Amino acid sequence: DRRDDVFVSVVVEQARRLHVVRQKQRVTQAIKKGQGLYLLVGSCDFVTMDNTVMMETAAATGALVLSGKALDTIDVAFVGADPDLLRDIHEFDVSHNNLDDVSDAVMYLRAVQCVNASHNAIQNLCMGLAGLTSLTSIDLSHNLLEQLPTVLLSLPLRKVNLSHNALTSLDGIPMLTLLETLDVGHNKLTNLPSLTSNTKLRVLDVQHNELQKLPAALGRLPSLETLDASSNALTRVPLAVATAPAIKQLITSGNPDLAVPPKETCDKGVAEVREWFDAHPEAGQADADEDDAGSTDVEGMFDGVVNSVFEPGVNTGLLRFVAIVFLLLIVTVIGAAVAIGPNIHVVVMLVLSIGLAVSLAWFVSELQKQDNDTDDAAAEGAVAKAKAD
Repeated sequence: DRRDDVFVSVVVEQARRLHVVRQKQRVTQAIKKGQGLYLLVGSCDFVTMDNTVMMETAAATGALVLSGKALDTIDVAFVGADPDLLRDIHEFDVSHNNLDDVSDAVMYLRAVQCVNASHNAIQNLCMGLAGLTSLTSIDLSHNLLEQLPTVLLSLPLRKVNLSHNALTSLDGIPMLTLLETLDVGHNKLTNLPSLTSNTKLRVLDVQHNELQKLPAALGRLPSLETLDASSNALTRVPLAVATAPAIKQLITSGNPDLAVPPKETCDKGVAEVREWFDAHPEAGQADADEDDAGSTDVEGMFDGVVNSVFEPGVNTGLLRFVAIVFLLLIVTVIGAAVAIGPNIHVVVMLVLSIGLAVSLAWFVSELQKQDNDTDDAAAEGAVAKAKAD
C-alpha cells in the first residue's frame, strides 16, 4: 500500500510538471505569434502552477492576472519575491475577487500602467499606489467607495472608472489634469465640480446619479466630445454645454423633468439642441445670468483658485480670494492693536499689510490694462490687414 501511495504521489507530481510545461509552451507559442497574450494568461490555471512559473509567465506576457480567484488579500512577500520578474509587467488584474483594498503588493509593480480592481469590496486604497508613476488607467468600478481615494490625485491618470460605487462628491478630480476619460456613472452624486482644469477630458459619464443641473463651466472644456448625463434629475441643459467646442454626443435621456430644451429635442442630438437654443435666445440668456450669479459664490471662488494653478493669467475667483485674505489680515492686525494697545510692531505690520494689498491691486490693474492694450492692438492689426486685402 505504501508503494502504491508513493506511486500515486509520483504520478501526481509528474502530471503537475507536465501541466506547467504545457502552459509554458502555450505561452511561448503565443509570444511567437504575437497575439492573444492577455487572454491566454487569464485562462492559465495559476492554482496548479508554482509561484515562480506564474511570475515568469506574467513577466513574459506583460500582464499579471489574478482575476476571479476568490482572493481576500494578496501576499506581499509572494508578489515581491523576485523584483526582476516584475519589470516588464504593465497590467495588473485583480478583478472579481473579495478584496477590500488593493494590497501594498502593488508597490512592487513599478512599471504597471493599467490596474483593474473592479468587482471587489474596496472601500479605500493603500498608499502603495502612490509609487506607480507610470499608472495611466485604473478601473475601480463595482466596489464600495464612498469618496474619491486621495492617493489617486498624485498619479498621472488618463482613464478612471469609478462607476457603480457610492460616491457623493468628486472633490479632487480637478487635480487630475491629464484625465481624458472619467466614468462616475451609477453613484450618488448630487453636483459636479466645474472641471475646468481638466482640459484634456474627452469623455465624461455621469449617468444614473442624482444630478439636478450641469455646471455651465463644462462648456469651457476644449476637448470634451461625449457627455452622458442620462437618468438623473436634470431640468435643463446649459447653452454653454450644448455649444462646447468639441461636443459631439450629448446624452440626456431618462431625465423626466427636463424642460430646457424639451426632452424630445435633446433626444435628437447636439445639432437639434443648438438649433433650439438659436430659436429661443431667452433660454440661453437665462443660463448666462445664472452662471454669472453662481460665479460669486464660495464654490466658484475656490474653483478659480484651483484653476489659477493650471491656467495662465489671473481669474476673478483668485482675485476675490486674495482680497479676502488681505482683509482678514488687516482686521486681525487691527484687532491685535485694540487688544494689546499701541505698539510699534503692530503699527508696522498694519502699514505693511495695507501697502502690500494696495501694491498688489495696482500690479494686477496694470496687467489687465496691458492685456487690454494687446487685444486692442491685435484688433487694429486685423482691421488694417482686412482693409489691405
